[in-house]
Amino acid sequence: MAFRRKRLIKTEDELSSARIDMREKPKKGWGKKERSFVFLVVIGTSLTAFLLAFTSRQGKLPGLPRLSGSSIGMSETVVLTKTQAPPSVKKKQNETILAFTEAVSQLSGVYSFVAVDLNSGEVYGVNEYEPMQAASLIKLPVMAQFLKMAEDGKINLDTVYTLRDADKIGGSGSLQYKAAGTELTYRELVQLMGKQSDNTAFNVVRKKIGDQAIADYMKNVGMKNTDLLENMTTPSDMALLFEKIYQAQIISVASRDLLLESLTGTIYEQHLVKGIPEGIKVAHKYGRELHVVNDGGVVYSESPYVVVIMTAGIVEAEADSVFPKLSQIIFEGQTY
Repeated sequence: MAFRRKRLIKTEDELSSARIDMREKPKKGWGKKERSFVFLVVIGTSLTAFLLAFTSRQGKLPGLPRLSGSSIGMSETVVLTKTQAPPSVKKKQNETILAFTEAVSQLSGVYSFVAVDLNSGEVYGVNEYEPMQAASLIKLPVMAQFLKMAEDGKINLDTVYTLRDADKIGGSGSLQYKAAGTELTYRELVQLMGKQSDNTAFNVVRKKIGDQAIADYMKNVGMKNTDLLENMTTPSDMALLFEKIYQAQIISVASRDLLLESLTGTIYEQHLVKGIPEGIKVAHKYGRELHVVNDGGVVYSESPYVVVIMTAGIVEAEADSVFPKLSQIIFEGQTY
């Protein structure tokens, strides 16, 4: 026992001595190479973070002017008119464009709009030809085509469809929560695509029509810059479709009324509709994805008009806050 205790004391002394030796030896600092390496890593990380933020916001960061040559090649403000409007109307349009651009100048991402006077055909906007993610706006041409197919006798809107689990798509709409075997008519599917922007209803109708037929239809109605598979469109393409629907140029009056009624009183009334005075009917299609908030439709004011507002690379909270103001700006601009 004595031997073991003595050895333990000796071991502790050795450890104590070793710790003293370690404290007495100064640690070697980083050399020039190590400091340079760390500096480059920090700079590289910062630049990467900035570039990712810059790209995700489509070249438009808060409080800074938008730089040309951004990731989707967006152009500067574009103003388009179909007719030679009176000077007073032109003045009003320019004021609207200025107010719109000022309202979004301090925000991230890119905002665009186009407005079409449905009486005069006068058109103007900001960035209205620029390709942007359609989100659920892409449902609108599919709804119009499906109703046209019904007019042509290719489908019957009263046909009952039995829901399958394979049909269900997450996201917007209540059909995803319905049990397999639930029965709905094609008419009800169209209405759900409007009222709830139902993804499952869209999936069923899209498969019924076929992607190639949808692509051909969009080109035939003049939507030259819209792509179903890429889910891309332009404000101008969507405004053109709304205009042709309203004027009953591509579907009958009865089909138009069914479609636009399904776009009235939807579950998405906090953006475009919120900027319009109460009592004025708005038939609109809302769409939302990551860094994208879109809304567009027909405003049944004293002088009815089509308006489409689209975004790219935005901060959702900013867009939700500013959208009603943008809608109000355009509404006031349409009051000649």
